[in-house]
Amino acid sequence: MEDVMIRDEQTPDVQYQVAKVTFDSFPEYKDKCLLIAEHIRNTEVTEDNLPEVKKELAAARKITDALNSRKVQIKKIILTDYTAFESQVKELKGIIDEADGELRGKANALEEQARDQKKEEIRQVFLKRIGQYTIGTLIPDAFDRWWHEDLANKSKSMKAVEADMVDWLEGTEKDIATLKGMDKEILVEYLDSMDLAAAIQTVNARNARRHAVEAAPDDTVPEEQVAVFRVYGQKDIALAEMLLKDNNINFRKE
Repeated sequence: MEDVMIRDEQTPDVQYQVAKVTFDSFPEYKDKCLLIAEHIRNTEVTEDNLPEVKKELAAARKITDALNSRKVQIKKIILTDYTAFESQVKELKGIIDEADGELRGKANALEEQARDQKKEEIRQVFLKRIGQYTIGTLIPDAFDRWWHEDLANKSKSMKAVEADMVDWLEGTEKDIATLKGMDKEILVEYLDSMDLAAAIQTVNARNARRHAVEAAPDDTVPEEQVAVFRVYGQKDIALAEMLLKDNNINFRKE
């Protein structure tokens, strides 16, 4: 590995020469352009002189267009070596960037491996400690309920982790002991949310809704009661019908 290491003191061997472009007649051409621009600015253009003015401007434009073409040509020549050098630098940078990405990936994998190992060590400590409490049977996934990822950070000492662990175990044990003397629904809700205040609030709200439903008046229409009596003989039928009518009894004769 030593023979491929790049030393800090090594200076890349890049040679270059400053390009020099001369345009000695620039003042002369500038004066001509200014003269033409001033002439057009001060000339009252008419239909008669417009062609001539356009001709003068076109002549000047030919000069500036030719100079611009020459500029582009010179720039291309000057930048030829630079463009090649730029491409070489990008290629080298790409190689190192790719290697940097691979190293980052390996470093991340190493860090993740260390986090997983630390998490497992913490799990074993948790399993030993929870045996001292009664909540293990009620919360079989207690470790996952307590666990949060920052506990696996390098900056988190095992002392701090165990302090956090004990606080959670003690607090949970206390909450459950309190809830055992209350509505069992609250304990069930607490085991879902692991939040004592939220569990009490949820069950109280549920009970309030249940009581409101039970106290609501029954608006259902009772089923109509029907009794069937069989009367035999024309005389008795007529007498029964008369009695029903006289007493305003609702009936239907079939």
